[in-house]
Amino acid sequence: IGMLDMMDDSGKTEEEKLYISVAKNTSKLLLYLTYDITDYSQMKADKFRANNSKTSIKETLNEVLQLFSFSFQRKNLKYSFTTDASVPDVVTIDKNRYIQILLNLIGNALKFTSNGSIKIEVTYDESIDMLTTKVQDTGIGIREDEIPRLFKIFGKLETASSLNPNGVGFGLFMCKKLAESLGGYITVSSIPDLGTIFTFGIKANVVNLLRLRSTRIGDPGNPEDLDSFALDENLEEERMKLGKYVTSHKVRVELTLSRIISAVSRS
Repeated sequence: IGMLDMMDDSGKTEEEKLYISVAKNTSKLLLYLTYDITDYSQMKADKFRANNSKTSIKETLNEVLQLFSFSFQRKNLKYSFTTDASVPDVVTIDKNRYIQILLNLIGNALKFTSNGSIKIEVTYDESIDMLTTKVQDTGIGIREDEIPRLFKIFGKLETASSLNPNGVGFGLFMCKKLAESLGGYITVSSIPDLGTIFTFGIKANVVNLLRLRSTRIGDPGNPEDLDSFALDENLEEERMKLGKYVTSHKVRVELTLSRIISAVSRS
């Protein structure tokens, strides 16, 4: 992956750029597959731990769908994602494990969908801190009697053998394990020949930020002297930064609660 990232696009033909992009995306998909195997080993040894970080859901979905862009194009499938208004711009989740679940579900949808579309919808329930994601396809669907086998290890379905002869039934098993390990769940509903919807939820905390708006004393009417940035209200280190900023810039400050993270900006 590192060597591919070092390749410069300048001087490359469009075809060569496409090959490089496909190689990068395939390498990243293989990397996440190794994460599945590593996580399974950690779970068996009772050593699994979540690695939470501040995450933008929209940016993460864009990142994931980019990995499959060539596959969507090759199969002439439409794809889209929507985030409900309830979804905060930034949440604290285990981003890599969230991506692992998405990759497995979208990868499955691609294998068993020959025409139509794949849609992803994300919602958030603040009352229970649950981030819910749906992956819906218009593929071959799953028979009702086969659904109980879906999330069992090596529970490959008979109807899937012709379309996915190399699969072993490990991905959905890991989806269930990961979702539950992150405080959530996974469910499925399907109609044969019409499509399937996988729904999973994981615990997610909203990042509460203090938004600071400052006007330099001496020329409060000059818009060029207006700064704005965000600080995590829960971190003592960030509070110290605020104190140093106020002292060094001689500013008058106004603090308001915000769920929106913003980088240092100038307006």
